[in-house]
Amino acid sequence: MKLLVYFISTVLSLLLILSACSKKKEDINNDLNFYIISNQANGCIYHKIYEPALQINASNSGSNNMSDSIDLDNDGINDICFESYLFKPERWYSKSIQFTPLNKNLQIPFQWVNEVSYLCSYSAGDTIYNFLYHTNPGYCNNSLIKTVDRSHDQPRLMRLNDSVYFSNSASLNWYLCPRGLGILLSSKDSIMGSIENNSAIAGYQFDYLYQGIQDASGSKYLVFKIEENNQIKYGWVNLEISESKNIKIFEIACFQKN
Repeated sequence: MKLLVYFISTVLSLLLILSACSKKKEDINNDLNFYIISNQANGCIYHKIYEPALQINASNSGSNNMSDSIDLDNDGINDICFESYLFKPERWYSKSIQFTPLNKNLQIPFQWVNEVSYLCSYSAGDTIYNFLYHTNPGYCNNSLIKTVDRSHDQPRLMRLNDSVYFSNSASLNWYLCPRGLGILLSSKDSIMGSIENNSAIAGYQFDYLYQGIQDASGSKYLVFKIEENNQIKYGWVNLEISESKNIKIFEIACFQKN
């Protein structure tokens, strides 16, 4: 009899331990405050792979733009619009890629970028010369070289296997994007200076001025978070930017936090 009681007691203890371990594991899964970008979208509520890639490219013939809107969570309502612009007057051009939030609850991580340029400005007779450089030219026709602070916030693109925290952290700051506001991803201008004569532009210094994400090989991940109806949906858009005008979208993955 004592042996039977001991056996039953042992079995109950084991069951309690297993239950506690199971509960602990469940709590850990529910309490995770970050996720990892993966090439496996297991457990997602929406997963779309574009084959071939969705391309949004303004043409090279004159000033024009192209755009396409995307539903990130498959609820039948578009959440974001990607746009490609080319502004091409007679002597120079400006190219850019931006996105416009369509969902008022859309959040994107941003990062602060410290950036300075160097302005060389001087007059010679009736002509004013203005030149902007990425690095200090060291000489400006006996005039002072001015430092121009061009530091700014910009969307942060992530890489495969990066950890993404749901709350602000030392390495990640979420930004609630105003609906309808165009947010720059990448831009490239062919002019960095001008030569003015009697208030009329007589010539240009042609160079390149970048802002945002510069061209880079391989795709990146624009991660997002949507908090609405007491739910948190999150995920990423796998994309590639080239020439500050061409964008390819390869994949959308959306999950729901427990």
